[in-house]
Amino acid sequence: MDNSFDANYMLNRIIEVDIPFNASLFSIEEIKVIEKLVNASKLIDKLYLLQIYKKNDEIIKKLSSKNQILLKYFMWNMSPWDRLNNDAPFAVDFKRPLGVEFYPYDISKNEFLDRMNNSKDKDAFTSFYTVIRRRTNELVAVPYSEEYAEILESISNIMEDAAQITTNQSLKKFLHERAKAFLSNDYFNSEILYIDLDSKIDITIGPYEVYDDMLFGYKAAFESFIHIKNYDESEKLNVYSKYLSEIDNILPVDKKYIFTKKSQESHTLVTDLIYSGGGANGGYRAQAYNLPNDDKVREVKGSKKVLIKNIMNEKFTKLVLPMVDMLILESQKKYINFDAHFKFVLFHELSHGLGPAFIIKDGIKLPVSDGMMEFNSGIEEAKADICGIYIAEYLANKKVIQNDIDEIYATYLINIFRAIRFGISEAHGMAMMMEYNYLKSKGGIGFKNNKFYFDSESMHNGIILLLEDFLNIQASGNYQLAKDFVKKYNFIPTEIKDSIKGLKDFPIDIYPVFQYDKKSGLI
Repeated sequence: MDNSFDANYMLNRIIEVDIPFNASLFSIEEIKVIEKLVNASKLIDKLYLLQIYKKNDEIIKKLSSKNQILLKYFMWNMSPWDRLNNDAPFAVDFKRPLGVEFYPYDISKNEFLDRMNNSKDKDAFTSFYTVIRRRTNELVAVPYSEEYAEILESISNIMEDAAQITTNQSLKKFLHERAKAFLSNDYFNSEILYIDLDSKIDITIGPYEVYDDMLFGYKAAFESFIHIKNYDESEKLNVYSKYLSEIDNILPVDKKYIFTKKSQESHTLVTDLIYSGGGANGGYRAQAYNLPNDDKVREVKGSKKVLIKNIMNEKFTKLVLPMVDMLILESQKKYINFDAHFKFVLFHELSHGLGPAFIIKDGIKLPVSDGMMEFNSGIEEAKADICGIYIAEYLANKKVIQNDIDEIYATYLINIFRAIRFGISEAHGMAMMMEYNYLKSKGGIGFKNNKFYFDSESMHNGIILLLEDFLNIQASGNYQLAKDFVKKYNFIPTEIKDSIKGLKDFPIDIYPVFQYDKKSGLI
């Protein structure tokens, strides 16, 4: 372990925020269901820690008796590698393996690709739901249901218990199917039910995001979110979904590419978070997400976009607004507001449902992620940012939204700094760093008198060109194109380096403190 590491300093860069739990909003039945789901989420924590580093439990026990401050920072990261410092080791003495525990530490890309391409079970090697192990000197794909059998069986039992308690038929069906999926390793049916879930208690639980697999971007980490759904706010968003097919048909993508579009069936929720577990608690805290990532599900059913309003509000007020005076040109500060921030995040999530789902490469139908591999997450996040602004421009021109587009540009610009402070190896930071450098080269973003600004006309033109680049990279399935783009634009220019130094005393993220854990008589 690094004895020079200053956990106090790192914790001071993170603001603790209370995540309330108001039991009066729920019936006795609902309280019992939430209790079960929280217990399942705590096991998801345990499972995720195993996926990141198999000896994390030993580190936690050691730190519990010796260093509570370091333990607290470890638990924010859910990792012995520092997510705020490009994954530098702080609780172990070795570099983070790119594939963490999803692959053998000594695996090479060529070894994996050779085995995968010469295997009858290629789908298993690229599956979200397998780990790769070496047995008798040969690589094999092991289902999560086998690798994590004991924990998954416990989670499955808890989910079945919750299904027995609830009288909400939609929630009951989902919990039952997801419990089965944990044991069968077949998540398709439960994902369909997840998208259609109609319940005041909204639950996301399972293997989803692939950000932690920095080797290939194939393997999904377990996470959970327990929400209370805001029906009124959710209903207001339906108007935007009606335009998605229209927008998808005019996206600037080269017609020479053959690809399958994603389903435009849209399910968008506004929620408040009650509790989270696993990958949802690992470093950067999500203010929204768009799931599932399985292209087969998206092709037939679309996806579910969740905007976590209480987390979004905390991030905007505590992380975004404090940076405005220091970074943004005086004349453009007036454009930054929470509504524009909310719209930018919303349209980002809606954009994940646009563009190619499957591509045809060498006569074979493949998910886009197969072509992009480890660059898929960064390219997809960048596409969603830029396509989100494209959506905002389109809807503003049609008077569907009342925002001045300069509000979207300005709020996007300040959000660049929120993301890149996590480093440019993390998918969101990489995405926004590439966007910044590209748009700067087109005159859309400028820097003068130590302040950043946007030029509306150049920003508009740059957005279209950049979106075209991202969509063509995805539709081509060309790994080299993706790699070359990342190499060209994913760097930190001098003015950004200097500005980030000036932000060293500004908070960089939040540390949710779940009040559910502090209530009495319910756990």
